[in-house]
Amino acid sequence: MLTHIASLDKSLTLNQGVVPTDRSASTKGKSGSYFETVTNSILAACQHLSEVASHRLIFFDSNAFFYDSLYVGDVANARLNNALTILKHNIKLMTAILTERAQPLLIKEIMKACYEAFLLVLLAGGTSRMFNESDHVSIQEDFNSLKQEFYSCGEELIAESVVDKEGEVVEGVIGLMGTNTEELLEILNSLSSENGVNGGKLPLPMPPTTRKWNRTDPNTILR
Repeated sequence: MLTHIASLDKSLTLNQGVVPTDRSASTKGKSGSYFETVTNSILAACQHLSEVASHRLIFFDSNAFFYDSLYVGDVANARLNNALTILKHNIKLMTAILTERAQPLLIKEIMKACYEAFLLVLLAGGTSRMFNESDHVSIQEDFNSLKQEFYSCGEELIAESVVDKEGEVVEGVIGLMGTNTEELLEILNSLSSENGVNGGKLPLPMPPTTRKWNRTDPNTILR
């Protein structure tokens, strides 16, 4: 649709008589296109569809291999390998059925959904998962392998800098998992004091769950 709109817009521009003179100025948008509103709507729809498709792929179609099984029981026997095999197959399949113009947007959204699922496993994975301080080494290896899957898609689909930038929150959480309990408590107490929560005199209140995970979020540190 975008390709046809660009062609039609060019035709209207070259043939000024098609659109009445008194309507030309009001019809065109800020970009000089007669179809600015339509184009923006299509781009917004593409974004929404990519988000829906990526979340369905990761949290529904691949759920049994990813969120439901990753690190269940213990880290050593429930690594990311199987999920990566499925992910690689699905990315290859989806890029084969999409036009080239649609592929970069969907790949980025799939990556973001993978990162979101990975964080949920680490921070809200339920009682079937327990982590030791030493597990962070294996978890970091798995996350590096996950990023490598998106590196291998190629710069034309997603830049390595984007893969790294989007993964910074996960890297920060993995770093917290390798921090000993005493240090985590000191960080949590320090953040609470800085925010004027208790002045260090009263028991720390339960930090609210915001789902905006990061290594300086009290709820993330507590988890």
